[in-house]
Amino acid sequence: MVWEVQLLAPEGCEEACSEILAAAGSMGSVMEWAPEVGARVKVKGYFSEEIQRDDAELRVQLSLAAAQMPWAAHAMVWQHLPDQDWAEAWKKDLKPMAVGQRFLISPSWWPKEKTSRIQLTIDPGLAFGSGSHETTSGCLEAMEWVCEKTSLGAFLDMGCGSGILAMGAVLLGAQPVIASDLDPQAIMTCRENCQLNAIDTVTTVLSEAVPVGPFNTIVANILSGVLIDKSSDLADQLVPGGRLILAGLLDHQSQEVLAAYSSRGMLAEKIIPKNSWVILVMVKP
Repeated sequence: MVWEVQLLAPEGCEEACSEILAAAGSMGSVMEWAPEVGARVKVKGYFSEEIQRDDAELRVQLSLAAAQMPWAAHAMVWQHLPDQDWAEAWKKDLKPMAVGQRFLISPSWWPKEKTSRIQLTIDPGLAFGSGSHETTSGCLEAMEWVCEKTSLGAFLDMGCGSGILAMGAVLLGAQPVIASDLDPQAIMTCRENCQLNAIDTVTTVLSEAVPVGPFNTIVANILSGVLIDKSSDLADQLVPGGRLILAGLLDHQSQEVLAAYSSRGMLAEKIIPKNSWVILVMVKP
């Protein structure tokens, strides 16, 4: 048996709620659109049977209050789930989806499709990046756009999660490709997904630091605060003419991120809006 806890978050705050659940001990989370209650997203986290529920609930409430989201705690619902329900919970809403002009992203349990698109098989597990979120699909679209202008060349996926962007880069011709993350679970999931797709050219790096380049293309689909903190390191590892694809930021955060990278000499080349999210493509002169 495991505990399932459900929060109700406005659109755009679902990732923050997921991170709060993870910090409280969640083994993973799923997100479900809830149109019946307006522009809201159900964020469900899963905790082991042994967890001290009262302690975990208090940590979540305090974190939500500190993040100025106390209203999410008001809709908090806990329930017990059999283990088999937990094992399948995050799978039920994942189906094949076309992304951009070239990709078809399919869950690992879905039969292979007959298509001219580049197929990527993904088992996200407990790592972020199934292709369904706007930031992930937006990064793949940005990578396609860069490929129309030049090759991706030496490629870094900073904060790789499931490895979907690193694998997409390989299939678009990038080499070499490095996938970096500070989460051991993400590195493990990335390696497993590479095996699923018969890709053996992705080098994984378990580190919080930006790997040493130089790189022609860097994709960083992480939080806006981390993007700002690492602006100097990311810009330094690009070759002249190289491109940064920055994601994980909401529309109202884009100007602050743009300012941080502009101060490092980077130039904004393209902005891709995806609902309340923004993907930035920047070039190093």
